[in-house]
Amino acid sequence: MRVERSATIDQPVDRVFEYVSTPENDPTWVPASLRHEMLSPAPNRVGSITEEDVWFLGRRMRYAWEITQYEPPTAFALRSISGPIPATIRVLLESLDGARTKVILVAEVQLRGVYKRMEPVMRWVAQRQFGTQLRTLKNLLESGAFR
Repeated sequence: MRVERSATIDQPVDRVFEYVSTPENDPTWVPASLRHEMLSPAPNRVGSITEEDVWFLGRRMRYAWEITQYEPPTAFALRSISGPIPATIRVLLESLDGARTKVILVAEVQLRGVYKRMEPVMRWVAQRQFGTQLRTLKNLLESGAFR
């Protein structure tokens, strides 16, 4: 299953990339994220490992993620290496005019078992969550609440 959503944020691409590529920021803009932290030593790079607790479909789940793409300031991707639903999350950024950034969230999820039968619901939930994530990120970064 593939889900994609995008939004424009009135902030420079460097600022947006810095924020979205910092796992510890996820609980501030990703509704499902309860905690997300680096397990590998800083700085972020391809091969770094993170651990995240999420609330999804009414239950708490723990994921370990591997950074598979780290190309400041335009691309950041994570692949689950443990967790109940295998997934890859990509954040793609495009500078529109130096002051605005187009953010594209892409999830590719491998649904199996009971989750496969729930694909229409899972797609709807993921689309909705991505919409909420992007609105929250836009509000946070445009308000100047996080510098």
